[in-house]
Amino acid sequence: MALTCPNCSTRFKVKPEALGDRGRSVRCAKCSHVWFATQDDLEPDSAAPGQAAPSPPPRREPPPRREPEPEPEEDIPFRASFDDDEEEDASDVDIGPPPSSVRSEAPAFEAPPFGADEEIIPRQRRPQPKKKSPLGAWIVLGVLVLGVAIGGFFLRFDIVKAYRPANAIFAAIGFPVDTLGFGLKIEQPTTRALIKQDERVLEVTGGITNTSAEPIDVPLLRGALLNAQDMEVHVWSFGTEEPRVLPGETVAYKTSVSNPPRGATDLLVTFTRPEEMADEADATRTEQDETEQDESGQNDAEPAGGAPESPPEDDSATGHSQ
Repeated sequence: MALTCPNCSTRFKVKPEALGDRGRSVRCAKCSHVWFATQDDLEPDSAAPGQAAPSPPPRREPPPRREPEPEPEEDIPFRASFDDDEEEDASDVDIGPPPSSVRSEAPAFEAPPFGADEEIIPRQRRPQPKKKSPLGAWIVLGVLVLGVAIGGFFLRFDIVKAYRPANAIFAAIGFPVDTLGFGLKIEQPTTRALIKQDERVLEVTGGITNTSAEPIDVPLLRGALLNAQDMEVHVWSFGTEEPRVLPGETVAYKTSVSNPPRGATDLLVTFTRPEEMADEADATRTEQDETEQDESGQNDAEPAGGAPESPPEDDSATGHSQ
């Protein structure tokens, strides 16, 4: 069979098997033209005139099994150069590697890395780590909040007593704490020792400030003289000059104690209720009666001459509020 160069019309003798069933790229040895030739491009050989051109060999049917990956198709360079009417036997055709600038047009496919009879094992996917459910964290948080709420409810009186502005929080949720004097601040009292009509008098002055946004009735005030061991040695009650104080304002109070006990070194001013003072007065009278009875018994048992007198003590007292 003959193959004609489409560029320079040079004819070459080529065996059909050289092109294969799918065709391949060839290069003219005369003009170096490259084209893709198939079985349809072959022409009958004109070397024997008068003879009928042999029919092209029948095409082979591709086998049903998977074919291996075909090798890259190569150009067929023709080493010998012929004239237009010259022909060359296909045995002289040299199949060499195609030039780097020419890509093979034949389809390429990869051969399987394993035989057809081998079992295909699916690739196992790496197990994903299980995500922790946030439900447990929410349950723990809810238990903590509930515990704090219950503890705060039962300890609300102690909480407000230690930190009075917390009463506003309990009042906002519907559980106000009836704290005496809430919203009022007892200013630091001032004390002065005087002598009036041969009596020692301790004069106490101070003020009550309203720190809330509403007018407040000032409760009864309680004064207590303390000794060096912070024990109460004298207690009394008194009131302010004005029974009601407006927001941001301060009302004054003034009270005095005649013949305060010797040994008093400190003063404590707090809020109280009349019934609480009445209970304290009854308890004080009971203690005084018991003390007098003990002293009378000791006096009866003392030897003649009596006990030595104790040295006089300082009668000054410093005041503070609570």
